[in-house]
Amino acid sequence: MLQDIYPHQLKNNYTRCTPAADSLVFIYADGHFLLSSSKEPEANLPTYAELPDQLKAKTMQYLFMIDDKAVFSLILNKADFLSVGWKDCPVTVTSRNSPIWMPLVIITAFHLVRWYEKHKFCGRCSRVLAHSITERALECPECRITEYPKIAPVVIVAVVCEGKLLMTHYADRSIKPFVLIAGFVEIGESLEEAARREVMEEVGLRIKDLQYFGSQPWGLSDSLATGFFATAEYKAPIILEHEELADARWFTPQDLPHELDNGSLTAAMIEAFRNKIYEPKI
Repeated sequence: MLQDIYPHQLKNNYTRCTPAADSLVFIYADGHFLLSSSKEPEANLPTYAELPDQLKAKTMQYLFMIDDKAVFSLILNKADFLSVGWKDCPVTVTSRNSPIWMPLVIITAFHLVRWYEKHKFCGRCSRVLAHSITERALECPECRITEYPKIAPVVIVAVVCEGKLLMTHYADRSIKPFVLIAGFVEIGESLEEAARREVMEEVGLRIKDLQYFGSQPWGLSDSLATGFFATAEYKAPIILEHEELADARWFTPQDLPHELDNGSLTAAMIEAFRNKIYEPKI
């Protein structure tokens, strides 16, 4: 999965520091980031040493460490971003010839950059928020309110019945492949309650025997996803929530589509069912 980058390690301890020559810089504008201009065979983020002087003069924000290298963000307007002249890439796409840690670094950097962009002012008094000197947080100098990065819990549910896996297709979304039932946890819910509610809302089925599969940070939606396998109580007719879904079908392990290969928890759960790593309760 995305976070499986051993022997590398993403270290999210917060500190205040300035870029070193080998620090990596996530240069961002409008959903895209810049790749290094070096001729190395692997696609990578540029180092601070590579940056032209006009970029080095701009304010950068420390994000985290990948192994022994600090990662900083640099947010540019579209004109300045394009004027650099380096190859850019959408945050949703990472080159296959990039380091194993690259997708996790990009998605986590995007998570933080988007949070910083959306939290420039205090929601109570409109004063400009200041960076905390002790932790990854933004503080209002007037109200003393402290804002922390948003992390929204999500459940992903692989519903199984009679040796088949239920997969769904979203309506009116950019997500084209068949996927698993998923949704955000509502206030006052446990993860298990959210899983049951999402399945009932989206396909009209009751589930039992929830089994934890794994979890994953997913910065593209500011979320932490938790995956469960569950058994349908009985194979009732599917009742689609048409505003959310266009289709829902049962697949045997042999018939599962091979559409997802993005390091996601959903893809890992589908592969676990395909390879019979998960054995449903009878």
